[in-house]
Amino acid sequence: MRSHLPYGGDCNEFLQKASAEGFREHPGQSAAVVAYYRRAPWSDSELLELLKPMIGQRGYSGEGTIGRLLRALSNGTACESGV
Repeated sequence: MRSHLPYGGDCNEFLQKASAEGFREHPGQSAAVVAYYRRAPWSDSELLELLKPMIGQRGYSGEGTIGRLLRALSNGTACESGV
């Protein structure tokens, strides 16, 4: 039976597509947070490496969802950060 959900309901496929697109915009940022809490399909260190290129992008201020997530990943303090 075919699923009506995007990607057939395969969360990893959705997350990997968001990563390939650079976790841009709101859906991509949400995908990064979902990946963090699932601890899949990447480990914390792998997710950190995937997100690091965003630091130099135009418009990145270090605030907001991705900034908090990057700080949580680099400090290992996600529960304290409120991500």
